[in-house]
Amino acid sequence: MPATPTPRTRTHAALATAICLAVASAAVPAHADITTTGDVEPDPATSTSTTTLYVGNTADGTMTVNGGSAVNSQNGYLGYSVGTTGIATITGTGSTWRSTSVNIGVS
Repeated sequence: MPATPTPRTRTHAALATAICLAVASAAVPAHADITTTGDVEPDPATSTSTTTLYVGNTADGTMTVNGGSAVNSQNGYLGYSVGTTGIATITGTGSTWRSTSVNIGVS
């Protein structure tokens, strides 16, 4: 016959369940996301396969694509002008930046 759980074992089981749920929810992104800082033009969330996308055109810029998001462009430029920095980070399963060409440090 199984032992009757004591209040202490029920508390430990509840605590272990809460910790597992917290860890699982922290490991999974809440939603797909495209974020930018600085000089990124046009908005990568609305760019298309006919758009030229600049990440760091005349000033520094960053773009992060995660959570299964997709960015499309005909041409992409990272750090286009002299002295600018462009950083693109594509991370997470299913996240993509599809472009005919990506050019780095053009001018």
